[in-house]
Amino acid sequence: MDRRQLLASGALVGSGLLGDTTLRAARRHLGLWSAPPKPRATPVVRDPGLTGRIDAVDDDAVTVSVTATDPRDPFRVVVCRRTYPDGRVRARARTDRVRVDADTPTATVTVEVADGTVERDRDPWFYEVYARPGLDGERRAYLCESAPYAWTSAGDAVRAPRVADAKPAVDGGDFERRRDRNDYALTYRWRDVADATWAVDYRVRRSTHEAAVAADRGYVRTYEESLASPVAAHLLASLDQDARRPETRRRTPDDGRNDSPDANRDDNRADGRDDSRDDRDTDSGLASLSAGRRFDALVRFVQAIEYGYDADTVGAYDYHRTVEETLVAGVGDCKDRTYLLAGLLHHAFDCRTALLFQSGHVLLGVHPDDVPALPYAHDPVRIGDDDWVPVEPSLRVPVGYHTSAPFIAVYAGGEWRYHDASAIVRGADRVLETFTDYVI
Repeated sequence: MDRRQLLASGALVGSGLLGDTTLRAARRHLGLWSAPPKPRATPVVRDPGLTGRIDAVDDDAVTVSVTATDPRDPFRVVVCRRTYPDGRVRARARTDRVRVDADTPTATVTVEVADGTVERDRDPWFYEVYARPGLDGERRAYLCESAPYAWTSAGDAVRAPRVADAKPAVDGGDFERRRDRNDYALTYRWRDVADATWAVDYRVRRSTHEAAVAADRGYVRTYEESLASPVAAHLLASLDQDARRPETRRRTPDDGRNDSPDANRDDNRADGRDDSRDDRDTDSGLASLSAGRRFDALVRFVQAIEYGYDADTVGAYDYHRTVEETLVAGVGDCKDRTYLLAGLLHHAFDCRTALLFQSGHVLLGVHPDDVPALPYAHDPVRIGDDDWVPVEPSLRVPVGYHTSAPFIAVYAGGEWRYHDASAIVRGADRVLETFTDYVI
């Protein structure tokens, strides 16, 4: 956390001096009292044997190529038009049944997606493409999505600017990122309590990341949203099923033959990935571990993410990364990593968690009854009327470790359960000096 210390008590103290202006500012910039928004759409289901590519966008029509790597029954192609970046569905259409087989593994279809409005909406939008194997109620398999578009005054569809693009990936062996059309293909590595290396691959769609970038944020808002995050739940499922202990071997570099032109991709592929490395799995899935080792592995997964100050990584004094943003960036400060860890542990163990604030720092607290038997000893700390097991996501330390700095505030269960106003006020001068140094 970039040295912001006023928190709830600071806002309360300030409101006595400045009136409700301070409270309004806290709601807008800190998110201290904002109700969390509804979770964004659940991450998509993918069919590994079916891929799609958007070949062209022509106003209300989109042309899609679908390729199958194995025989399958006929299916329908479903196209949704969603507002950009928030993803609200504006219109949808589907094809008749499409057949692909060994003789014709690729089918190309053009779908008209009219929204039925008299005047075209000026908001940007993008297309999202699925395959539906049978009846409308059956689960769809995600194929691809387009770049964002907008209507011109003449009624033509043209490319729209994106909300944001990911910063360059952080150098290092623990995180890799490459662009695969409009997906971020991500690889994370970390070490467990026995010093064995684990790795997992994960994907985040660009539209999902950009919707997160455009969302409101703040201490409470981003924390509460992380607890309800479908992306955190989906990532946990990937860690439980697909995390592996790789053996690294050399292989022939990729010759690029799989990198085909795509109207859906609007940037050159620049992944920085070492294609001469290959991971041969020797073990798979955190779900195979005991509860205590699984808990510890999730903590260490987050601890392995690179630490970076907001001023250095996003050019802002104080920025709250959502789960999606932290995963794509591969970097975060103490609050960003705390939000991500809170979401993972909540979905994995349904545990009660808290934000534990120290001067210039935040870490996660977990209720002692919700911490499984770990492979090492740990002790809770008493803060106010509650006991919490400190979990430090920003240092590679065991569960239970915390610095000797006093705790000045605790947020848990939808309320501020503890705050030391005098400690916050004592640190206010340093916060203001730091803020002044940054903005002037």
